[in-house]
Amino acid sequence: MKTIVDRIKTRFQHHPAQDYIDRDNINQGHSGQEHFDQDSERPIRVLNRRLLCPDPQFSKHVKSKLAIIERVCLDWYPGQRSKIPQGFTYLAQLLVHEITSREGVSQRSRALDLDSIYGNGALIDQAGRFVYCRPTIDTVDDLFRHPHSKKAVIAEVRNDENMIIAQIYLLLLKFHNKVMDCLEEEPRYKKSGMLCRFKKAKYFVTAIFQKIIFEDLLPRLTHKAVYQHFRRGGEPFIDIADSETELPLEMTHASLRFGHSMVRDTYVLNGDHGKFKIVDLAELFRLTEEHSGPAYTGIPKSHRIDWDFFFETIDDKNSHDIGPEMASQLNPHIVKSMTDIGPRHLNIIRLNVMAGVNKNLPSGQALARSLLKRGAGDLQLKDKLELHTKSNERLKIILEKNKLWENTPLFLFMLIEAEGPGSAGSGLGPLGSILLCEAVRNALEFDSQKHYQERLREFNSIHCLSNIQSMADLVNFTKARL
Repeated sequence: MKTIVDRIKTRFQHHPAQDYIDRDNINQGHSGQEHFDQDSERPIRVLNRRLLCPDPQFSKHVKSKLAIIERVCLDWYPGQRSKIPQGFTYLAQLLVHEITSREGVSQRSRALDLDSIYGNGALIDQAGRFVYCRPTIDTVDDLFRHPHSKKAVIAEVRNDENMIIAQIYLLLLKFHNKVMDCLEEEPRYKKSGMLCRFKKAKYFVTAIFQKIIFEDLLPRLTHKAVYQHFRRGGEPFIDIADSETELPLEMTHASLRFGHSMVRDTYVLNGDHGKFKIVDLAELFRLTEEHSGPAYTGIPKSHRIDWDFFFETIDDKNSHDIGPEMASQLNPHIVKSMTDIGPRHLNIIRLNVMAGVNKNLPSGQALARSLLKRGAGDLQLKDKLELHTKSNERLKIILEKNKLWENTPLFLFMLIEAEGPGSAGSGLGPLGSILLCEAVRNALEFDSQKHYQERLREFNSIHCLSNIQSMADLVNFTKARL
């Protein structure tokens, strides 16, 4: 008997698959047909507004100093590791892909509604489970891929940019599947029908993801005073109308790119057979279709990810043998591997700086002054919304010489301020924290359903689901039920 994956592979050889469930029809409560998204790479026009007026003269100056900025980022002292488990680097990347579009590649709502998982292109079988490739003798579980192009058949193609984010994305697909298992065992949902259970699972998974972002990710990444302001429901500093489907350019083309600073040059993937499996960043990029194309053959068994190295999944009281590896500090240092990615030799530093230049974004100092006028000064942050550094005086002098210290590109400003008072590289500084918290707050409010705390109350009586409070809990729940 053929498995669902075998049937889908067969269908792909002739015409778009017809064995799936249509994601939009599921939301409407009807069964239907899903097809491989042939339009996923058509140019998409993304409309964003600005927080400040464009500054072409500043952009012209920054562009002329691009080589200087790149050298500063490469030479900046990387510091010790942060106190943030390395898995949160890629969870943050998933968040950014969830609430921002990528022009010409994918259109996302700025709502934190997990359309990057459940949206068009998602591959779901007739039992309401996400389809993925099971392990073979030589490979580990993987995203389901088109048999010819090897492109991942998923709702958000950016989540196949490197092996780690692809595997975290796969973890979330498996999490949905395990929630479906749980609901099938629950008397109140057992007889309600698959479509009803699917909608409940999506409802729960989305609420848990929102909770993890707001209560597990943000406290680790953001300035304490800023986070507490938003946690207690303080007044926003940035207003985004419901009619705006995209976040402001200062977020999408600068501040939300902070995670590139947290990327390490090497990663410990597992400790199988008593030996640590350490791989460099270039290899992690090669292990996806994004960079290897149709030649992609899967992730070898030796590269299995043990999530204990990425999140705090083990109780320290019971084990002292292993714990998560930590992400790089948040500062301007970008590892050299990030300047030569894939066959197109992409340079992340240039891409990030030029993203701001191409949109004529003003300096970080200009945005800081604007936010102070909007009320950020009430958080006692006035003296902190400036650049400070002690560890890189030489590079500070270079920036001053090139007129980039008092007027700093927003992306670079945000990373330098992360080394300032109250952060010291362990998280974002005040300006970066305000922009990240505002992006998440707006994403939560733009979701048309109830606040995640209200949504989760419905599942409190289901023991296995009520215990999920963090990313570590999500990992442990999913692993336990595999």
